[in-house]
Amino acid sequence: MRKRISSLLASILALNSVACSEDPHTPIKSSDLHSQQLLPSFAVGFGKQDITTTKILPLGGYGTFFDPFKDKSRKNTLGTHDPLFATAIAFKSPNEGLALTLVSVDSVGLGEHSVKRIREQVKAALPHHNFVLHVSATHAHQTPDTMGLWGNLAWGTGRNSEYMNLMEKGVSKAAIQALQSMTSATLSYAKSSKSNNLTAEPHLSRDDRVTLIAAHDMQGKLIGTLTQWSAHPTVLNEKNNTLSADYVGTFRYYMETKYKGTHVYFNGTLGATYALPSKKMPDPFVTGAKDPDVLDGYEYTAGLGFELFETVEKALATLKPVSQGTLFAMTSAVNLPIDNRLFQMASNLGIVEKKIPNGKTVTETSWFRIGDLQGALVPGEMFASGTNAIRSRMENQGASATLIIGMANDWLGYLMSEQEFKGSRYSYQKTLCPHPKASEQIVEKVPVQKKMSENLF
Repeated sequence: MRKRISSLLASILALNSVACSEDPHTPIKSSDLHSQQLLPSFAVGFGKQDITTTKILPLGGYGTFFDPFKDKSRKNTLGTHDPLFATAIAFKSPNEGLALTLVSVDSVGLGEHSVKRIREQVKAALPHHNFVLHVSATHAHQTPDTMGLWGNLAWGTGRNSEYMNLMEKGVSKAAIQALQSMTSATLSYAKSSKSNNLTAEPHLSRDDRVTLIAAHDMQGKLIGTLTQWSAHPTVLNEKNNTLSADYVGTFRYYMETKYKGTHVYFNGTLGATYALPSKKMPDPFVTGAKDPDVLDGYEYTAGLGFELFETVEKALATLKPVSQGTLFAMTSAVNLPIDNRLFQMASNLGIVEKKIPNGKTVTETSWFRIGDLQGALVPGEMFASGTNAIRSRMENQGASATLIIGMANDWLGYLMSEQEFKGSRYSYQKTLCPHPKASEQIVEKVPVQKKMSENLF
């Protein structure tokens, strides 16, 4: 009897020894997630809403409002190649009643007024929910003009009020769906990289990181992902007149086809950051409209989406658990000077909604922590010189992985360093830069926190 008790005690001690010595950052295999019961680390929800339109509208992204004589600046929609979506993910710590909700929109950009209306709609629909809501545009150039910059000056703004209402309601519904569908889940992450095309600017800081967050239910089934990479969705060039989410749409298609669930994509560094696909793939949207001027652009768009899918698929085999802990978030207001005359003219003429009283505007930048992950949200198209500086600050605070979400909560054009602004390489970007010191001011205001002992919502 004593031998049996001794043997049992030895077994228990051995098991405890293994459990205590286990590395919490040991990679998790997909098979492990499907074969074991895991403790919930967060509540997670997803949402997805179609925001496609059949109206004939100006497409945003190519050309500018002050160049009314070039056809490529006056593009109108010519059918839908692939549908546009708003996709959302919501996180909540098991011990907190506050939720962080992030929405990605297939749009060239959303101004602060659109984001304010979206937040108000979600709050009205869920008056008893406590949440923080951030909205980011993928910056796809094959989407309706939501800023106003690509209309005909003779007719005023390029924004169409009917589409703006449709789009904003769709974004709100995606956020509401994510908040209402939150369920116990485990979170894990992976880090990878995929080159974006900066070969024309070899001296430029680059940010080609891929950060993946995966959510599994309590049976180990993958219910959705968040992927953050950086590259302009401009594989379909200015000749295209069909609505498309560009490579973002094909990436989601491949993810949904293989893994089901909802897969949310966020763009990060967008200043002078582009991507050239290395291969063509059969266009998966076989019934979609195609512009005959595009030739093989749809196949290259599918190729880039598939390349990103392959990168994420490999990353899914190297997942590491997100540490359990309280979820934090904070937003800072930025009083930003704007000396760009084009911006001022667009504001004065009502082409854009943003007002610039006395040459200044107020925008926002945000930071969040999910366990040992950290993320930052910045408005506009920030160069890698700025986003890498933000990443360094988060890594210095112990972040195991970082996300940069660009085009978030406001549109401010290109955000480059003062040194980059003074150079001669970025003449086009300078025409759409609000101020030479805008990037530094926004980077400085990202509220990365040292302390984790207080809830920052």
